Amino acid sequence: MPCDFISWIEKDGHLFYIDNASLRDRFVRKKMIGSKDTDVIGHGFLRHVYNIEGGRNFEVREFWKTKKLPKEIADKMKDFDNNFKEVFTYFNNADFRCIIRYAPEKYKKLAWNMFVKNTPSRNDLLYVIEHGNDKYKELARRKL
Repeated sequence: MPCDFISWIEKDGHLFYIDNASLRDRFVRKKMIGSKDTDVIGHGFLRHVYNIEGGRNFEVREFWKTKKLPKEIADKMKDFDNNFKEVFTYFNNADFRCIIRYAPEKYKKLAWNMFVKNTPSRNDLLYVIEHGNDKYKELARRKL
């Protein structure tokens, strides 16, 4: 089962998570080669990339609720575009549907744009029509 964004591992007082900077890191990019189906936002990938044994897994689906996040991640979330926007390219349509349904508009808009690029299925669009706000219901109807 895929992990939620944002996922992190706490070990020995350090946080391990994926952000824009880590996606650009050569070491991380090398680990990603050939791993198209890898859950890049998940704990397994973090453990693989950073060779982590032990520690504790954490994740928060409602990443916009920064009070649920460790201070280091919450502080980075304040500048979402520079710190996490690229990570969105690794989400799947189920992630985007959740964001379109529950998140603040800033994230809904970004999720919708990525959702459309992922060529949503009929069921994806029907979900948005059923659960989205009026703006996204109409956009989904047009795509259907």
